[in-house]
Amino acid sequence: MASKNASRVHGFRTLLLSLTLSMLAAVVAIFVFLFVQIYAVNGDMGERMRQYIVLNAISEDIQKSRECFVRFFECSLEEDFLEAEAMAKESFVCRNKSILNARKLRTSYEESHEMYFLNRAILNGLDHLNRGVPTLENVLIEMSEQRRYQLYYRYLKIYDYLLKYTNYMYLSAAVHRDADALDGNLGKVRSLKFMAAVSLLAVSAVSVCVSLFMTNALSGHVAKMARSADLISGGDYSSPDMALSGPREFRVLKDRLNRMKGSLLQRSILEKELHRQEVEKEKIMGELERAKFLSLQAQIDPHFLFNTLNAISNMALFEGAERTMEITNNLAGIFRYRLEFRDSVALSDEFRFISQYLSIQKARFGERLEYALELDPSLASMRIPPLSIQPFVENSVRHGVERKERGGRVSVSAEKVGGRACICVVDDGVGLPEGFSLSFLDPSEQGHIGITNVVNRLSIFFGRRLSVDIGNLPDGSGVKVSMLIDLEEDA
Repeated sequence: MASKNASRVHGFRTLLLSLTLSMLAAVVAIFVFLFVQIYAVNGDMGERMRQYIVLNAISEDIQKSRECFVRFFECSLEEDFLEAEAMAKESFVCRNKSILNARKLRTSYEESHEMYFLNRAILNGLDHLNRGVPTLENVLIEMSEQRRYQLYYRYLKIYDYLLKYTNYMYLSAAVHRDADALDGNLGKVRSLKFMAAVSLLAVSAVSVCVSLFMTNALSGHVAKMARSADLISGGDYSSPDMALSGPREFRVLKDRLNRMKGSLLQRSILEKELHRQEVEKEKIMGELERAKFLSLQAQIDPHFLFNTLNAISNMALFEGAERTMEITNNLAGIFRYRLEFRDSVALSDEFRFISQYLSIQKARFGERLEYALELDPSLASMRIPPLSIQPFVENSVRHGVERKERGGRVSVSAEKVGGRACICVVDDGVGLPEGFSLSFLDPSEQGHIGITNVVNRLSIFFGRRLSVDIGNLPDGSGVKVSMLIDLEEDA
């Protein structure tokens, strides 16, 4: 049975190869035959056109030679011998060109007696002019006037005969001859068109028959592979593998499809597992980010609490209970703001908290501390992490105003600049020391751990939308902290 299938496959291949080679040979033979015939017709027509071009050149050269000869005679009578000599040479050159072109005319005695003798007459006339005109040119001055005019009109008559032969008689004979040839060429073209149409129909019919035969022989295997490919493209990898039957090429394709289906099945299983792991990883990363945020928020320096308690103690000792009550209320608001866990707060709440803080510090420092807060109403509802601005204000008070004997001023502002929010904390204290540098993300700089934590929290919250800058004022009399936050993503 296997031997019979192998013999059938071999016979199919042999038949297919024979049909293909036969069709190719037939097409090539037809193409070569048609090409040769068309090329012959085209060459004949081209050659006849070139004959007309040569005849026109002969006529133009004879006409120009005649004009130069007439001009030569006129210049001789006027005794303008230089111009006469130039005209004689030009006339001679044109006659020789006419002779060369006349010899190119295709005239055979068998094809046309009339054209053959006309061509000989043109050559003889030009040859006679070449022999006689130089004699006239050399002795024109010494001749009598009667003899001079007699030769002049004789040669003009020869020129006129030559023009008549070329422009009328030879041209008429050539047209008559070529008309018959044109009819023959047109008949050949019609025959070639008919042969090309018949050949095209024959080749098309054979091609259709061969295509139908091949389609019927191969469509079953192709349909099976197409159905399998549709199942695979639809994500169904559980269908049974195709049986490896049919010609060798189809067996190879079916085997490749079966292997591809198995590979895609394994890949689908791996992708599902990777997706599950990615989801778990994203969940874990989210929890880690939240834990990191809470850890950073919990590291705020409690130094402010101790300073506030000292201020309350001193005020209670030296002042009445009303101011002590005000400070205590502000302190209670501060505790409430700091102890409530929130991922974010409105910018107006943060400014209220800063106002309470500075009010307490004002009670502590008295006239040595002045402060001002300015919030753009359009930014009041903007969300920021809690306790994001107060550490910078605290640094201004502790390291700027407190170290200055006469005290100073702290300004906090938030305004919209273009598409960004600009939050600034400015003091006119002692400024930063020379060579000061702060790496916000370096936890080893313990002296600035509060600022480092705040910047880390802001970076986690805003990402690349945030930029922070700390530096001395231009005159070196204070420090400015600038936070720029892109608002485009908040729209």
